[in-house]
Amino acid sequence: MEDMSRWFSESFAHLQARWQEYVGPTLVFFGVIFGLVTVISIVAAGVGAGVAFGLIVPAVQDEMDQARRDPFPVVPDGQPGTDPTYPDWQAGQGSQPPSQYPPPPSPIDQQRAARLGGMMVIFWIGYAVFIFIISFTITIAVAPLQLRFTRGTLSLLRGGKFAIGDLFRGEGDVGRSIGLMVLLMIVVTAAMPFFYFPALLLGVLFMFSFPIMADRKVGPIEAMKLSMEITKKNYWVLLLYMFVGSMITSLLSMVPIIGSLAAVPVMMVMFLTAYRSMIGETPSQRAGQPVQPQGQLPGQALAAQENQARRVTF
Repeated sequence: MEDMSRWFSESFAHLQARWQEYVGPTLVFFGVIFGLVTVISIVAAGVGAGVAFGLIVPAVQDEMDQARRDPFPVVPDGQPGTDPTYPDWQAGQGSQPPSQYPPPPSPIDQQRAARLGGMMVIFWIGYAVFIFIISFTITIAVAPLQLRFTRGTLSLLRGGKFAIGDLFRGEGDVGRSIGLMVLLMIVVTAAMPFFYFPALLLGVLFMFSFPIMADRKVGPIEAMKLSMEITKKNYWVLLLYMFVGSMITSLLSMVPIIGSLAAVPVMMVMFLTAYRSMIGETPSQRAGQPVQPQGQLPGQALAAQENQARRVTF
């Protein structure tokens, strides 16, 4: 609990001192995401409509046309009372049986109805898969931007700078970030059917994967391994911290426009303040300063080497 109080205090002290420097990058971050979402949604809607109207709708229409072409069941000739369906009506007495009897059987028989029902089931399953693919694609497309926003926030926390142009710079960021995002989504999605809780537990283990990749430029698997090493010794504290932080940002998001914009840097700063503490950094350290040993923290030696070579800008 002492660590959590310190992380919150350091986070809000930093935001109070340097909040202006987050305004530009945050607006561009949201603007690019909105543009990506718009483009992907339009393209996906066109593809989905093409598939629906090119495959499913014609198949349903064919079934309905065939049903119209099929003749109605013929009532056999006979004396009144010989037809068990309409016992008091004989063919030739009118186009319809008396009103007290049910109408003739529908030309859409049980077999055809089953086929139409199967088509509708396929349609709705396809719609659900379609929405999942759109969400997955948007998340993947945003991954490089998320990695660079993480790196910029780390730079500000270390006394450096975070310019709007930093959101569009970073050699190798696209491939690494997309690979990491795909792996994280696979892991979390596989755990989701088990009542969400395992997905939350795994989310804590891998919560520092993006900061580690942004900080040390390692690959996706290495970033996930290092995140597990850092988080497992303080797992429950980090779980509670992440939960409280999520509640704070959720409350912020309830404020129209401004609250939603502010939630991203606030959550990122709280998140990365805990990360810096886990690798042995202190708020007073600046870029280029080595991390002083403070116990056996996983990844501390690597963090010290990286901090010695780090510059204020990147």
